[in-house]
Amino acid sequence: MYKITYLDNTTFIDNTTFIGGNPNDSKWTSINKPIIKWEYKLGKKTIIFENYEAYNHVVERFQIMGSKPGQYGICRLILMVKKINQVLKVIYNFRKGRVTQEICKFGEEYRGKPHTGWKVGVINEITKIRII
Repeated sequence: MYKITYLDNTTFIDNTTFIGGNPNDSKWTSINKPIIKWEYKLGKKTIIFENYEAYNHVVERFQIMGSKPGQYGICRLILMVKKINQVLKVIYNFRKGRVTQEICKFGEEYRGKPHTGWKVGVINEITKIRII
């Protein structure tokens, strides 16, 4: 099982940083500068994406039975990065405790359809993905 410590730590082109919120409010919409590096920390692992054209994510949630309104559990976290016309997805499935990767065409990234909320990236050098 993965515990989300923070949703993301983003580094912008001007070297300023932004630490995202929590699963119920990622603060993703407040990002307004080109991204050069994007990190997600899940449990003891951190995944880092660098030098992509665009960045996005989806948090799939469910209402916990018998819980207070606004209390959610997380089913899947889908991290997406775009390069040219392809999207690489890293999918954390919390129910199955497994991580998978998929590549698809841009515009078909979420259940075969486009997903809104893409943030502009900066391609300075070769794209990188690291898991530490």
